[in-house]
Amino acid sequence: MGLFESLHYSKMISSKRCLSLEDLPLYDYFNAEISLWIKEKKVAETTVKRYFKYPNIEYKNIVNANWLGRIFYRNTEDKAPCIIVLSGSDGGLEKSQNIAMLLASRGYVSLAMSYFGMDGQTPYLDQIPLENIQEALQILSENPHVDPNRIGIYGRSKGAEYALASISKFHEFKSAVLNAPSNQVYEGLRGKMNSHHSSWMFKNQEVPYTKFSILKLLQSKVLPQHPAKAPDSLIDVHDSGTNILLIASTKDEVWDSKNSALQIAKTIPAENCSIYFTTHLGHMNTISYQPNLRYGLKDLKSLHDEVKESWSKTILHFNKTL
Repeated sequence: MGLFESLHYSKMISSKRCLSLEDLPLYDYFNAEISLWIKEKKVAETTVKRYFKYPNIEYKNIVNANWLGRIFYRNTEDKAPCIIVLSGSDGGLEKSQNIAMLLASRGYVSLAMSYFGMDGQTPYLDQIPLENIQEALQILSENPHVDPNRIGIYGRSKGAEYALASISKFHEFKSAVLNAPSNQVYEGLRGKMNSHHSSWMFKNQEVPYTKFSILKLLQSKVLPQHPAKAPDSLIDVHDSGTNILLIASTKDEVWDSKNSALQIAKTIPAENCSIYFTTHLGHMNTISYQPNLRYGLKDLKSLHDEVKESWSKTILHFNKTL
């Protein structure tokens, strides 16, 4: 069993979230202090520094009207494939930039995007323009480090929904990895409350959405049925031409990503779609070789094996399709 994946915190330290892009730390490494004790006596200790990116990876901040970003790249004359990275309903850049740094260290240019929740942005996951992604595509196509014909997108949870909705409108994406996806547009959020509006906007119109119902959600937990979906909220990507990897859990505790993945796959040519199902992890499945404390200490090896396999398949998919 992996040493780092098995770590558990001794105490939780609260900190105020940084909302300023200029002041947001890079968090490009962390220190793991390891000590060996025998009969209450410390006999050895060391500190391991783990990096998210190689030292030769540079970055720049990007500020737009509705979105913020950090782009990671190698400062060479060669053009490289590029991946847009979208995290979930937490907003901001803290999680997406870690994923983007790992991808940049694999040879990609990567753009971590914040689509809400930071200074100058809407504080809510509500009525976010799909045109944000279109603007990012335009900026990337003009970047001297990016091959404009080899652009992909990675999204997890709500970011996967945003990515899929964007793929349905903008067909420039050659490849995509959708982690814990939804095949429909859900209602937006204002804090912890449903907003009574769509999560997404396109051409100044709300994208049709399925309204949240706590009753239907509870029914779906006890009855062998899927929650009803508004037909016009389903996201259609059948003609996108994007090569898509879907990563979903059979035990997703947030939404039914398994059924969503199956429904998405039905609409895409088989040669353009693949699915990886996890059976131990739930909704939270991101970076390998780190603790995942959401699911407790039971069967850690199976949990960590699925995280590593998910990330391995993510890298392999982008390597093959970009």
